[in-house]
Amino acid sequence: MSFDAFLQRFADGERAEANRAGVMAVLDRTDHRGPDEFGFFIVKTSDGHEVEFSASGLDGSEPFESCAFHLRGLSQRVSNLIYSVAESGEMVILHSSEDAVVYVFTDETIVHLPADLTDSFTPVVIRSPAELHAGLAGGFDGWSNYRDRVFPRK
Repeated sequence: MSFDAFLQRFADGERAEANRAGVMAVLDRTDHRGPDEFGFFIVKTSDGHEVEFSASGLDGSEPFESCAFHLRGLSQRVSNLIYSVAESGEMVILHSSEDAVVYVFTDETIVHLPADLTDSFTPVVIRSPAELHAGLAGGFDGWSNYRDRVFPRK
């Protein structure tokens, strides 16, 4: 069970190819292993967190329009990583939370989002990894509380 952050690229209301080279450049600056045969990487942040990063198509074998982080812990360094990947890939960020927000980097990005997405998710412009972390932290805390109730630690 994980808390997920989904990154997606849109152009003119449609899914679009993300900046593969930009995402690879960010990944190359990390301590990581992978991808496995399903496109999953394990990325270790400098504060000791390990996150699963699913990015099928990043290797060029298929279109690369989206990727996801599957988190079991959250820190500012993890948020920095998510922010860097999304920014370099020119993607928006959605996460599994009751807040129903889509994080974008500029107001101009909002016009490229599909109408059905903006009907369900409120676009929020973020300007720094700290702003992303503040947004993710509330959702992560709620998810952690739920996880601990459903799967109590012994």
